[in-house]
Amino acid sequence: TPIKAVFQGLPGIIIVVILQGLLWSFGLHGAFVLSPITEPTLLTAIDENIKALEANQVIPNIVTKPFLDVFVNMGGVGMTIGLVIALLIFSRKESDRAISKLAFAPACFNINEPLMFGLPVVLNPIYTLPLVIVPVICLVIAYLATSAGIIAKTVVMVPWTTPPVISAFLATGGDWKAAVLAILLIVLSVILYMPFVIAANKMKD
Repeated sequence: TPIKAVFQGLPGIIIVVILQGLLWSFGLHGAFVLSPITEPTLLTAIDENIKALEANQVIPNIVTKPFLDVFVNMGGVGMTIGLVIALLIFSRKESDRAISKLAFAPACFNINEPLMFGLPVVLNPIYTLPLVIVPVICLVIAYLATSAGIIAKTVVMVPWTTPPVISAFLATGGDWKAAVLAILLIVLSVILYMPFVIAANKMKD
């Protein structure tokens, strides 16, 4: 219960997302490393939401496992779908563009290992900061939008490999505004990753 209270508060879940990004920047799978703490809590939260929906009660929890999957980890931890798209648009390095093309299809199913180790993002000082900051910004926006009632809370346990945007629509029980928010967050992530891709263009291979 105390851990759940921390995770349902914005400061607590921000810390979790930051830790996931930092662990990934050193080559450790942040989601897996933290899963003994995060998985039981976040899965319990979505289960409570599902039961509340079935009983026609108020949906209690904002932060659930699908909430993070569909709004914060699109393309994988770090909101890396934005980085893949930013590389395709703004990168002038043929090697980086080749990796981004290979990583695009897996990113559509929230698998980012080809990008993380192929670019690489791991142990890359240029991408460490956005890997941590971009998902935090998306988290705050999605959390506030849900808290304000602009989008519905997550009430469906969609598989984490469900493609972005579709997953947001399904996880919120068919809320089209959640799908629109997911699109906007992807656009925002591309914009946020863009200056770092440009900076990488200036670095020698």
